[in-house]
Amino acid sequence: MTFDPEADASFLYLVDEIGTGEAKQSRLIPIELQGSAVIVSCDDTGKALGVEFLGASNLFTQQMLEALAKTTE
Repeated sequence: MTFDPEADASFLYLVDEIGTGEAKQSRLIPIELQGSAVIVSCDDTGKALGVEFLGASNLFTQQMLEALAKTTE
């Protein structure tokens, strides 16, 4: 899992690596989150490759985001 503090976005990989152009479609998950959104990235067969969390600071603890930011650097 990664975190970009400038974008306030986190990404959870569901596979080891997502190759360039492999994520062919994105699906917004229709749930109500104040100031946040969840998007699933899928390959051309619909297999989920990862989950993006926009507005991550509204969804995760500050401690978790700080730890993720350190591992992303």
